[in-house]
Amino acid sequence: SDLHQGHNDFALWPNMAQAIKNDLRTLHQTVGNWDVVLFTGDLVQMGMPSLFNDLNQTLQFFWDFFEDEFVIAPFLVTVPGNHDLLWPKKINKAVQDLLNFHKDKNLQDQFFENEKSPMRQIIREAFSTYTQWESTHTFPKLSSTRLDGLLPGEYSCVLEKNDIHLGLIGLNSALLQLVRKKDVPDPQDPDEPFLRRLALDVRQLHAVCNG
Repeated sequence: SDLHQGHNDFALWPNMAQAIKNDLRTLHQTVGNWDVVLFTGDLVQMGMPSLFNDLNQTLQFFWDFFEDEFVIAPFLVTVPGNHDLLWPKKINKAVQDLLNFHKDKNLQDQFFENEKSPMRQIIREAFSTYTQWESTHTFPKLSSTRLDGLLPGEYSCVLEKNDIHLGLIGLNSALLQLVRKKDVPDPQDPDEPFLRRLALDVRQLHAVCNG
């Protein structure tokens, strides 16, 4: 979680790489091989295509290490975080409706029940670079059992090994993180614009579980 590829502090990565390899070796001695790597948000600092390209290089470092050191190629399962999106360039009505989402059930119903809602379009556009990256990266995926959900980055899949079937569900809880502090000229709380901006609805769960 929270790699934040492209953050100013990411320049420290070359100094950390060897330490991370040592930690993985120690962990492997305890738990053995890994079948799946879960990456739960904030893969990049901002949802720019160039940063997702850089992310591929960083992830390749890990998968090369898995292959060379342990002869494994675990599946990669990801969900987006609030940094993995492109903020809207202007605060139009659809964005404003999403900012009021948490206190208006009618807006919530419109959002989840109408695929063509302007609010849904805003979300698709905001996470478009993440969606493009997730669909095209070349790391191992659990594609054969995948069922996509309502929102970008949402799906369920099943990891099968021997007689074990492990169901995995990824949901997008960052759909309301659409503005930066500078876009809130008169904040009512010091935590704005992030206050009450994590959202999950049971309809998201139903969609990835096929109802």
